[in-house]
Amino acid sequence: MKIQNLVLGVCLVALAACGKRLEGSMQISNNLTVNTKKGQVQIPSGTYQTVVKASASKATIEMQTYARKVSFTLPAIHELKEKWGEGRVYIRGEQIGQNFDVDLNLDVTSSQSDSQISYESCVYDTRTYQEWVCRDVLRQGRERCYQKPGTNGDERSDFHCERDTYYDRVCGYETRTENIYGQREVEGYYLTLRRTGTLKLIRGGSTVGRLVDGNQTSTSFVRTDTGRCRRNR
Repeated sequence: MKIQNLVLGVCLVALAACGKRLEGSMQISNNLTVNTKKGQVQIPSGTYQTVVKASASKATIEMQTYARKVSFTLPAIHELKEKWGEGRVYIRGEQIGQNFDVDLNLDVTSSQSDSQISYESCVYDTRTYQEWVCRDVLRQGRERCYQKPGTNGDERSDFHCERDTYYDRVCGYETRTENIYGQREVEGYYLTLRRTGTLKLIRGGSTVGRLVDGNQTSTSFVRTDTGRCRRNR
């Protein structure tokens, strides 16, 4: 139970801690103007696939419109970190350079399976030994030079040199290292986290954009005990 509460608490601290993204459909009810790095973009009414991404320094909202992908950042990430424990943060438009506010709420629920026992491979021991190995090594023979006569009526001549090559078989001992594998017992449970997000874009007190079906589910194995490595028989 302590491990479950710890993982859930980390997810509530920041979206970047678990999953790093939230996906859904953004319903724009009224034409929206978004300020981006490349200038202003007009987004007409409609429904657009939207992704909310988060990192340690910023959060980004991306909408795939009919013509292009439109994105803007939430640089006031410190407010996300301070208020995310309550599950909701409200960021005003002047803080992010937009003419609309962002109302973001995240609800995290968790469930875990019964305790399970499985087995995994492990290195029981390491063996070092000497092995007799032979290889063919390319060698170069003596150099032979001869005078090459001129061509196409050219009376001048020059020297041309060639060197014979051959393979020589070389043998000797080389050190080898070999892992001796075994198995060990692993005990734990599967933890499932479901993040359901609601995001609203508010202008003049009215909601002009709403993220629907914003959710993400992830399942991970939480190890609670590891047995001793035993050699395979």
